Amino acid sequence: MSHHHHDTDPHGHHHEGDTPGGMPLDQKLLTLLHHWRDHNADHAKTYTQWADRAEAKGMTEVAGMLREVAEITLALNEKFDAAAGLIRDQDE
Repeated sequence: MSHHHHDTDPHGHHHEGDTPGGMPLDQKLLTLLHHWRDHNADHAKTYTQWADRAEAKGMTEVAGMLREVAEITLALNEKFDAAAGLIRDQDE
């Protein structure tokens, strides 16, 4: 099982000014939003692959649930894109 590193302190909180190398908060957020979007897309692809496998073995209800999770995961990306757009618009 792989473990993912997420940019948080041990308690799961982000703190303004805690950006490595003094990166401005807006740039750090854009970087994180892009990372999270890609990460979600990878997960959604995996969920869909496992849904296909489950369906092939007659596990139709499980397959449907996994496909729904993939859709929800991709819907989160719309929020990440919207947040990134707000940051870019603010910088203009």
